[in-house]
Amino acid sequence: MIKGYNLDPVLRERIQGLPRRQIHVCKAVAPNADYLYDAIPHGHLFHTILEAVAVAQAYDDIIVWPGQYKETATIALKYDSMKLLAAEMGPFGRCLTRTEIRQYGHVDTPCMSIETGHNIEVAGFRITPYDPGTLSTAINLGQTAATYGAYIHHNYFYGVASGATGPCFVRMGTVDTLDADSAFIYRNDFYCGGASNDSVGQIEWLSAGRAQIRENNFWTQGNVATAFAINIDNAIGMRGGIFDNRFMNIEIGLTGSLAVAINNPAYAGGDILIDGNHFINYSTTAQCIANLANTGVGVNYLNEHIIAGG
Repeated sequence: MIKGYNLDPVLRERIQGLPRRQIHVCKAVAPNADYLYDAIPHGHLFHTILEAVAVAQAYDDIIVWPGQYKETATIALKYDSMKLLAAEMGPFGRCLTRTEIRQYGHVDTPCMSIETGHNIEVAGFRITPYDPGTLSTAINLGQTAATYGAYIHHNYFYGVASGATGPCFVRMGTVDTLDADSAFIYRNDFYCGGASNDSVGQIEWLSAGRAQIRENNFWTQGNVATAFAINIDNAIGMRGGIFDNRFMNIEIGLTGSLAVAINNPAYAGGDILIDGNHFINYSTTAQCIANLANTGVGVNYLNEHIIAGG
């Protein structure tokens, strides 16, 4: 026991070098179900992610084995340093993503939420939100309580419908109220197949101070001026970064696009830095970065051409 601290016994053991507790999820008819029953300690194997989350605590790892998981409610991650990880994870989003969290055609509810807890990690999944629907969201960050240091990486966000409003894949914070501070969104694939013409971004950056969106692929199918890959609010002092991402408009037979990749406003204070991004098959630089006058715009590229900004 650390002198001067009355630590929870489980936490005390971990600090002394024991590994983090693992809770596993597999489909009841999965090919490896019998092996997992024998290999995993009693009480640490479940057939739904909701069951596993219900018993998980801070510092636990929830390991999800391949299969399609249609949960009856939003998966709520709320304890510090929890990890929700696919058992098979590729080096980039879209690789090894047969572990799917799916609400499309199922329940009109967000697939997942991260509220209150800090340093929560989600990785390795194909995430398919309900679409079209009023709650068509893959992951909500900081919608009911502020969160800090969420790490969202190596996932495949998959929006397949063609309704008037495409899905929001990651929503960060709320306007002027709650914050998804220091969120890090890294090496995911975002595929939006709908028109998404109701000003809903694949990532809605409402309030997320010091957040970063780095090395992701955004695939936009559509030719609508209010279809955004990243839609940013003008919250004061966010001072985050959008670095080294690739934005691709893939509408078949369309040269150029009216869709806007990064919809950045004239900030009230504290620009979001935009640098090293590559835009493919957009009509003009205004469709790549809406507001090139911001001082936070560095060197970016439309096809083979440098976009000047700042």
